[in-house]
Amino acid sequence: MGLEVEKSLKEKGVNYRLIKLTGKSVTHEDVIKHAKGANPEDDCKTIITHDKNGNQYAFFLRGMMRIDFSKAKNAVGEKLSILSYDDVKKTTGKEPGSICPFLLKNTKLFIDKRVFQREKIHFGSGDSNYGLEISAKDLDKITEFQIVDVAIE
Repeated sequence: MGLEVEKSLKEKGVNYRLIKLTGKSVTHEDVIKHAKGANPEDDCKTIITHDKNGNQYAFFLRGMMRIDFSKAKNAVGEKLSILSYDDVKKTTGKEPGSICPFLLKNTKLFIDKRVFQREKIHFGSGDSNYGLEISAKDLDKITEFQIVDVAIE
């Protein structure tokens, strides 16, 4: 297959599974419909935000949850806004829904504590045709992040 993220996962000894998507999956509802064999409760998403100075921050949370922006502001120290669809494509080279949090450059990653309530999690692989499933406990093998409490259901 040869996805960009696979090389890094193999080098770091992280077991993973690619999930074939049967259609474009941008929202949690899309993932439920198109990620065959994936548990909807394990779905996670990456939301990219920015402050008034253009600094970017990624928030990784469970798919059915939303960001509490007052909590996110407390975590970062700045008021944040979500990047537009076009700005996500421009800054990452990927479409929303396919964003892999481990492939982001120059973006501080915050992971909501509720992600760790799941044994396995799945999320964007960096390729719009596949999702990626790993053990939640392997997140710290892959990238640096800060655990936060920013999600609301």
